[in-house]
Amino acid sequence: PLLVLFFFFVSDRLVADPIRFPHGMKWLVDYVHSKGVKLGIYEDYGTHTCAGYPGSLNYIDLDAQTFAEWGVDMLKLDGCNSNVSSMDEGYPHMGNALNKTGRPIIYSCSWPDYQRAHGMKVNYTNIARYCNLWRNYNDIGDSWHSVSTIIDFYGDPDNYETFGKVAGPGNWNDPDMLIIGDFSLNFDQSKSQFAIWSVLAAPLLMSNNLRNISDQAKTVLMNKEIIAVNQDKLGVQGRRIKQAGTSEVWAKPLADKSTAVVLFNRGAGATKMDLSFADVGIKGKAAVRDLYEHKDLGVFEGEFSANVNPDGVVMVKITPQN
Repeated sequence: PLLVLFFFFVSDRLVADPIRFPHGMKWLVDYVHSKGVKLGIYEDYGTHTCAGYPGSLNYIDLDAQTFAEWGVDMLKLDGCNSNVSSMDEGYPHMGNALNKTGRPIIYSCSWPDYQRAHGMKVNYTNIARYCNLWRNYNDIGDSWHSVSTIIDFYGDPDNYETFGKVAGPGNWNDPDMLIIGDFSLNFDQSKSQFAIWSVLAAPLLMSNNLRNISDQAKTVLMNKEIIAVNQDKLGVQGRRIKQAGTSEVWAKPLADKSTAVVLFNRGAGATKMDLSFADVGIKGKAAVRDLYEHKDLGVFEGEFSANVNPDGVVMVKITPQN
């Protein structure tokens, strides 16, 4: 550790912990790339990271070049131990520095979340100019309560008007990681998080141990039809369009003129939920496909109903037939 600190302050360059990363970061990145996987790295805009490691303040250009030389594919830049009022200059500085390296590096910003927490007005149009994705709410925890509070935040119509409409290809709101495959969510809750995150066009970053993830969690996370909704090229962030008691309807328009719809039951018991096609701008007949069951349910006129488990969802794709 003394060697690391000495080398850091003498050279100004970030270096790897020789105990945890004995071959260095470039070797590790090359190894990860050899497995067909990309590698992201965490840093901080301030003097130190949230865990007390060296931050990028005063070293932004050098750190960006270092990450590029290592072959890093993504940077998450946190905001601990920093002056929040200077973030409007500091975060764009890092974005520009990454671009100057010539290496494509996905840039994830915590910029708006820190400003929100300090009661500052957030300019999301400006943030979208410099960041590929950004956090704007609390860190997720391994609990259904935590997932639910994030869903509430993104379901708020005022928040959709503030930042939901800014999202689009190349710049996305990030409600934080998927905790499917960790410890707290049951099967229905796991399906709910994946469905809502997909409708939100959110980055699908997993927080779990791939060595022991359950087969049940894999069926959720590897659902290609729902991933296709998330990755739809239209790039529109979906939203909650209806709320009645514990029943909610979320919808996302898709490039092929169909609509992805999530019937979400937040109640303690199973319930029948009804969807009027008019609520998603569809008139007359429409074909309905269940994206979790991978099954065409038929052609319906004007409306569709489904039984939904507690804390669960039914996710369908609705395609006009007129």
